[in-house]
Amino acid sequence: MRIKKYLVKNFDEALSSIKKELGDEAYIMSTKKVEKKGALNLSREEWLEVTAAVEHEEQNAQASNLSPHLLNKAYGQVQKPQKPESRESVKSSPFAGFERSDPLQPLREEISELKWLMQNQSKPDMLSNGAAGFSGQFDRCYKNLILKGVEQTLAIRLIDNLMMSGGQSRQYDDSNLNKRLVDVISAHLGKTMPITMGPKTKLVALVGPTGVGKTTTIAKMAAYYKLLEGKRVALASMDGFRIGGFAQLRTYGDLIDIPVFSLRDVADMAGLINRSEQYDLILFDTPGFSPGDHSALESLAEKVNVLINGGAEIHLLLDATRKESDLKCVFSAYQVLHPSCLIFSKIDESNSIGALFNLKIQSGLPISYLTVGQRVPEDIEVAHPRRVASRLLGLFGTQGDRI
Repeated sequence: MRIKKYLVKNFDEALSSIKKELGDEAYIMSTKKVEKKGALNLSREEWLEVTAAVEHEEQNAQASNLSPHLLNKAYGQVQKPQKPESRESVKSSPFAGFERSDPLQPLREEISELKWLMQNQSKPDMLSNGAAGFSGQFDRCYKNLILKGVEQTLAIRLIDNLMMSGGQSRQYDDSNLNKRLVDVISAHLGKTMPITMGPKTKLVALVGPTGVGKTTTIAKMAAYYKLLEGKRVALASMDGFRIGGFAQLRTYGDLIDIPVFSLRDVADMAGLINRSEQYDLILFDTPGFSPGDHSALESLAEKVNVLINGGAEIHLLLDATRKESDLKCVFSAYQVLHPSCLIFSKIDESNSIGALFNLKIQSGLPISYLTVGQRVPEDIEVAHPRRVASRLLGLFGTQGDRI
């Protein structure tokens, strides 16, 4: 790690020097005001001491991840697509809708809950003995859930519901049983919460620890809504700590031809919100902090609260490659930002999303999206319950398969 201090007259001068010497991946460690003696010690001036650091060499924004299709769109005429003529054409888009939500889903889930509670009154020692008590096909399904990282109590509950869902019959072929289990898991997941447009400007902020994929995810969202939906989109960076954060976002903004704003304080944020009617959607990128950095998170919360008061949705990104204890730590620490829904990132880099599934059920928050790769904008999916359930069970043979 390379660390360097800068004595400057203002923050802009510091940013310019840091970017020039340390590169876009540098981040600011601390700032403080200091007094500098004038000529002959006859006067004193107030200066700013900024300490910055960089862990590795400068890297350019991942523009190489932009797909040829996106580049063609970016440099061609943007036209709002006409209404698709068939259901298949709708499903070809990474953000396309899936089966309509079942209006009776909440009732079905509540009935399943009651059945599970009634059944398990007669099995008080099941968990304490460490045996699930299933046999045959259901035991295989149970063991698969455990293998995928699903918490034991939750796995038992899902298999109990699966057994109840089949009526009197207890024998199914594997394909049919998997589809029934997908239905059961979907009922527990509840409704998804992707971005929906309305008459007012939509404000969406992505939050999460460093390296979880916030900036790339925002680029995917922006590219989709601008280039494929013809929406008026703006990007805003609240990341004043990582010098390259704004630079990377601006690279994407230039390619997609949308404005990118740098917000340094609450006044900048309020100003953008006040003129937000110029846009259909404004996406806010935020700095990432360790879950143990409580003071930094509290400071960020003051800014995020301005967005929440303006009607913003707060999407918390959770990394599929992290172990469950770390995910719980992140989720607990980031509650100070009042997330309204979850995004599961880096799904393609993990063999299992069981830990994410456990946390979703425990938190009760809806999921909005899954990110499944680096390509912009293809590698993002609406977190439809059946899609999440299918990925949990490992039923996606190739990327984009649907059940």
